[in-house]
Amino acid sequence: MKRTKILCLLFCLCYITAFAQYDGQDISVIKQKIAATKNGDRLVWMDSLTQLTKFDHNSIYDSIANATLAYAIEIDSMSVAAMNIGDLMYFYSAYLSDFEKAFAIYNQYEPMFKDIAPTDVTRLYLNSSNVFQDVGNYKMAVKLLDSVTKYARITNNNYHSGLAKMYRAQISASLGENAKASIIYRDVIKVFEEEKDTFNILATMNSLSILYSQNNFFEEAHKIQKEAEFLATKANEDGFLASIYSNMATDLGKQDRLAESIKYLKLAVASILKTDYHNRYAPPIYLELLKKYAKVDSLEKAEEVIQKLQEYDEFMTEGPNLRSYNSGMKHYYLAKGDYKKALELGLLTLGDKNVDFHAEEDIDNEAFMVDVYKKLGNTELELYHLKRFQKLNDSINSVKKVNALSYYQTLYETEKRDAQIENQENKLALLEEKHKTKNQWITFGAISLVGIFGFILVVRSRNNQKKQKIIESNFSQKLLLAQETERTRVAKDLHDSVGQRLSIMHRKAENLDQADLAAMTAGTLEEVRSISRGLYPPMLEKLGLTKSLQHLLLEIDEETAMFVSTEIDNIDSFFNQEETLNFYRFVQESITNVIKHANAKTLLVKITSEEKKITAIIKDNGHGFEDTEHTIYNSLGLKTMSERIKLLKGKISINSAKNEGTMIKASISK
Repeated sequence: MKRTKILCLLFCLCYITAFAQYDGQDISVIKQKIAATKNGDRLVWMDSLTQLTKFDHNSIYDSIANATLAYAIEIDSMSVAAMNIGDLMYFYSAYLSDFEKAFAIYNQYEPMFKDIAPTDVTRLYLNSSNVFQDVGNYKMAVKLLDSVTKYARITNNNYHSGLAKMYRAQISASLGENAKASIIYRDVIKVFEEEKDTFNILATMNSLSILYSQNNFFEEAHKIQKEAEFLATKANEDGFLASIYSNMATDLGKQDRLAESIKYLKLAVASILKTDYHNRYAPPIYLELLKKYAKVDSLEKAEEVIQKLQEYDEFMTEGPNLRSYNSGMKHYYLAKGDYKKALELGLLTLGDKNVDFHAEEDIDNEAFMVDVYKKLGNTELELYHLKRFQKLNDSINSVKKVNALSYYQTLYETEKRDAQIENQENKLALLEEKHKTKNQWITFGAISLVGIFGFILVVRSRNNQKKQKIIESNFSQKLLLAQETERTRVAKDLHDSVGQRLSIMHRKAENLDQADLAAMTAGTLEEVRSISRGLYPPMLEKLGLTKSLQHLLLEIDEETAMFVSTEIDNIDSFFNQEETLNFYRFVQESITNVIKHANAKTLLVKITSEEKKITAIIKDNGHGFEDTEHTIYNSLGLKTMSERIKLLKGKISINSAKNEGTMIKASISK
């Protein structure tokens, strides 16, 4: 999988004894032991040799691990075999990027996965999923993660379950499902907090902060980064601190806050130099520091960094490190005024066909070429790269805005789901309370032969019923208030934030003659506005309650086959803002019930205002229903309307009969 931030692999080698130090004498002694032993003893020595050379880039580890694997299978030691299968897949894919060999290992040994113990096979499925994820085969990766979840449940292994969720979040992020990935990452953090697994808590927090910053949610990313910094400092995880500081620096650089970015890069250098693996991970941080010093024209500091990089010459000669070195040096030469050398390195990094650049790297390369050609006075090529820069920049900003909309929409659906779950939990609590009351009846009924105890039981039962009704009523009213508050907040967020961004995006698309994008944003903007209007009627603030109700009924009259008759007095000054919304919802829900259930031909809405009293009558000639307390109590719509009138300290009556229509009457006094 393509990584887009410095050290975003989170220094996953912190806990692996990679590039173990060994000498020929160690290997010679162990080889003698292998030759002199058999069966289990031989396998122990072979496994020792495998661990001693583990993940070495030369051919020693490759051949030794394969020999150990073959012998483990030969003597039916599936636990050792499973460990070596997983390690070899990881070695080929993560270290050598040789996915063909990694898949060969998977295809060769996958049939025997069923014979391996659940704990060992879970790790195998995790390694296999990583390989498929790295090549973009997310469907197969998810299928393997399903197996991880299955076996983790069997073995009650929350650690493996957490890792499976983490990989699912990575896949969701790769597919652009950012809100979903964010939610999963937060669940993963909770899992590892229960396991007290600081390493994976930090790994997940780092991934979550990267997800936020990739979509320009810098405030959210910074909050996660500061929490991770505190935890890493407390746990003395210097490798993670270096990663966190590097990511902070990258985010600040995107916001053109270069002085602060340099500050955090220096902290990252200080942290990584405390580790045993700084030779591998210090150079990329130094190179970012070199770029920043060059951009602020601090040539003396930049040259100090170049001197430091000479200590790591062996890591600068090929592959990604060489590309990073060239990228850092081109900024140095530009700041120094050596424009020809800067152009040479700029063309080298721009034209490297061996690497699939991330969009933001493409933007950085194009911006650099604009600066170089401007200094060289080549207006034609400066304009050419400026157009490419603007096109790429507009494209990635458009994607980020669409991702932001998706994030907010998913967040809204998640909050709605959580509210429903809370509602169900409260209902269960109420049912439990009813069950408790029932048990009290049974208990006291057994000793009710004595009249006085029977009388006390009846009184207590009645009191409990009253309390129960009060609890239910209070709960319903609080739920309604919370629901309206949340609707209003989400409606305003959609209108003020997402709506404004989409409007800007629409205008920009029109200005750039991007007709398809303009049409898509226009449609999306109208959908956002429709959702916002459904969540909170804006006419209440603009027109007042009376005209809003008249407008609502006029729309019903025009859009349905019913004959709508209205008589509405001016009631704008009768309610405060919260009460106004509740009364509007009461009328709206009453009319919605008529449209959905009554099959009526006519509808009468009459709202009269006296000195300190309002009376509302909603009457239809539909097929009606049996007018019983049980029917009303078990109808969610009727019960909600009743609770809204109670919130307004009013009284409501509902009269209905089969085939004779329904009349709802509400009276509210001040």
